Amino acid sequence: MNKEQAARLEGVIPPPGTVVTVHKNLNRERQGNPAAWVISIAGKVTGYVERVALDNATPRYRNSNFEAIGRTGHRQVYARIIGTISADQREAKTDYAKVRCNPHRRKEFHLETGEAFQGCARAEFPVGEPYFLALGRVSVD
Repeated sequence: MNKEQAARLEGVIPPPGTVVTVHKNLNRERQGNPAAWVISIAGKVTGYVERVALDNATPRYRNSNFEAIGRTGHRQVYARIIGTISADQREAKTDYAKVRCNPHRRKEFHLETGEAFQGCARAEFPVGEPYFLALGRVSVD
């Protein structure tokens, strides 16, 4: 995708109820672009956004990409969150858990407590943060 195509996708959030995957584009973040969260539908990038909220969020992993990170030391997208675009895109101010993912430390998304993240009722992906927020019912392993 060239810069012009990427620019057309900035700020594009699909309609509420659409099933999407979200991951962080570390290159965009390093370049200072606040629209570093990537929204994909059926494997195709449909938007770059500063923030987005999903309902019924669950993690998805691609083992081959995770193994390649271990072999090469270079990051690839191997972990995503799948869910539906929330009708309410307002930010929550309380009652959330921070969820992180670092392939050099462990494979799974995890809470600050160290517990493996399995899903939540709502996930918010905030501007400029290396984590997302899990709200409501949070499932851990």
